[in-house]
Amino acid sequence: MKHFSRFAAPGSVRLGLKGPWSGHAVAFRTPEGGLMLVIANPYREARMLRLHSGSSLHSFQLEADSFHTFVIGYF
Repeated sequence: MKHFSRFAAPGSVRLGLKGPWSGHAVAFRTPEGGLMLVIANPYREARMLRLHSGSSLHSFQLEADSFHTFVIGYF
């Protein structure tokens, strides 16, 4: 819950996700226009995450059995 309460401020809107990670993630657009993503990698090996946000592409390596919070934009 700390991941959500710290970065998903009141007024944040949950976004729909598409792609292979959508079942393991939740994303919010903050009132200030930032993007917050909480994602879990439940697999036994590291996996790459490619996040398309508008015209931007962000790539991250998610370690095995891990949990992450990404903040893109500003708060």
